[in-house]
Order: sequence, then C-alpha cells, then structure tokens
Amino acid sequence: ADGPSDIPVFSLVRQNGGHCCAVYDPAVRESYGKAIKLQNQGRVEHHAPADYQENSPLWLWLCATLHDMIDGMQEQAQARLKQAVGRTPASY
Repeated sequence: ADGPSDIPVFSLVRQNGGHCCAVYDPAVRESYGKAIKLQNQGRVEHHAPADYQENSPLWLWLCATLHDMIDGMQEQAQARLKQAVGRTPASY
C-alpha cells in the first residue's frame, strides 16, 4: 500500500489468497505509524520503507513471498499429479 486508496483492496486481496505490505516514507513519522497500524489491524502482513530497489527490505519481502507462493503452487500440482497417476484411464 502506498496510499489510503489501497486500504479497501486489502481484504479482497487477502480473502483470495493474496499478500499485502504497507509501505511508508521513512522521513515521515506519521507514515510509519499508519503502516504499523495497518499491520496491527491485520490488514497487511508486513510493512517496509517505500524502496523498491533490489535488496531493499521491501524487495526481499516481495521475493520471499513470491517464492512461497510458487512453492505452494508446485506442491498443489505435484499432489494433483500424484493423485492422477494412481488412477486408470477408465476412471477419468
């Protein structure tokens, strides 16, 4: 989130398995407070400075979150494949 207009979207994103992070301007104390409040309310999972550069805390969180999502999709695909392999062609 980088603005108040993003807040209503958080519940929709989270209800559909998405992940949310509140970003803040480190130079503005109020901005940090709002990000913490969003996390404490459970609207976002993480907060980080609004720095999208490689190896920034936000970039690292995004990468870790994407890797977790990919791992979950791979596990689901493997489970479906394992289930399908155990069936005979007639059972499809």
